[in-house]
Amino acid sequence: MKTPLSVFFFLLSISLCTHSQSVQKTLVYFDFDKYDLTKETTHKLDSMSRFITKFADKVIKIEIAGHCDVMGDYDYNDVLSDERAKAISKYLVSKGVKDTLIKKVAAFGKRQPINNNSDSLERALNRRVEITSYFKRNDAAKTPPPPDEQHKRMIPKSDDMTKIGELDSNSTIVIPNLNFYKGMHRLVPTSTNSLVMLYKILKEHPNYKIELDGHICCQPEYDVTDALDFETGDQNLSLNRAKAVYDYLVKNGIDAARLSYKGFGSRFHLVPEVTEQDELKNRRVEIKLISK
Repeated sequence: MKTPLSVFFFLLSISLCTHSQSVQKTLVYFDFDKYDLTKETTHKLDSMSRFITKFADKVIKIEIAGHCDVMGDYDYNDVLSDERAKAISKYLVSKGVKDTLIKKVAAFGKRQPINNNSDSLERALNRRVEITSYFKRNDAAKTPPPPDEQHKRMIPKSDDMTKIGELDSNSTIVIPNLNFYKGMHRLVPTSTNSLVMLYKILKEHPNYKIELDGHICCQPEYDVTDALDFETGDQNLSLNRAKAVYDYLVKNGIDAARLSYKGFGSRFHLVPEVTEQDELKNRRVEIKLISK
């Protein structure tokens, strides 16, 4: 399957949510002592601008912040980070993003590093511009229902799908190495092996009935509201991720009567979200065994 350019915009995006808005933070990087846009950066900005113009009615505002590594004095880096932020703003506008949506263009020089600048890789990560886009959430997302405490207690027992037959009914297993592009229900290509394994297990055990439970990261724990799916424009990201697995199984011959799917938003974190790897663990689909 050919991956569209829109994928690149989300590869380095961080999703955050409140009850009134969804926030996407996108990072782009610069060469040492430069504010020129690289080819990779323009690809990412092209995808971002296409998305923003397509869903312009959902965009509240965009903020752009430029940063530098530790090399050079404060005054020099203030100017350089400002040039970087302005270059991003100018490019987005040239691609059709309304300048009225860009509410803030700021320069922080080397004052807000995301690491210790201890080596060349860390310094490269600090030579960045952060683009924060704020989107409206739908009315249904503003008042979340209370958490389902029964499901909260169903901690996944394993990430080994071959042990699904050892589960009690309504117990869960995490599908291992099943990953999605950020902000999307599109599976990354490396998820194929996990899908094939799940298919084989269901094929070998025709009595198994399962529920596929979708989850997202980057919202407060116990928040049952869902996140914005940037492929569809709706507020059903965790549900759409579970359905993506469901659709794969049905397309490959598993009886739909044996399958169901639900989305749980960010209600049930597996781990506290400190690193991007933590977020990846929470951005998942689980199998709940209904009967066997």
